Amino acid sequence: MATPKLTPSAAGSNRSYALLFVKILLVLVIILMLPKLVSGRSSRKTKKRRLSREFFLKQRECLQTGQCSVLIPEEATPCVAECISKSCSDEIYSANPLELGEVDTMREREFVACTKKEIRFETRDRKSSRTTRQATVDSISESL
Repeated sequence: MATPKLTPSAAGSNRSYALLFVKILLVLVIILMLPKLVSGRSSRKTKKRRLSREFFLKQRECLQTGQCSVLIPEEATPCVAECISKSCSDEIYSANPLELGEVDTMREREFVACTKKEIRFETRDRKSSRTTRQATVDSISESL
């Protein structure tokens, strides 16, 4: 059999189809990757919001129902700090304890950061124990 010879216009049309195919493929890849790129940024914000929400929930719980509920909120800072996180409270305030009504914004920021870090580790530990439990359940169900 003889192979047909391509005319210059037919060779050009094959290249244009290949170029069009590459462009379409590139657009599809971008469309498919876009949600992952966008969600990566928003998940950081979501994590920060979740940490802040958990911190302020603990703080409110200590002020309203905990051992610090009998104190005036402005004077309850040392009590609330100890109620939220004993270890962070000891780390930040043990060298120079706060007096009732004293406001120390630098140490308060350090305390909030320490507590949020603690919350982050607790959450990570809970997730890892959940996955460990799930793996154990899966292995048991496979053996049955």
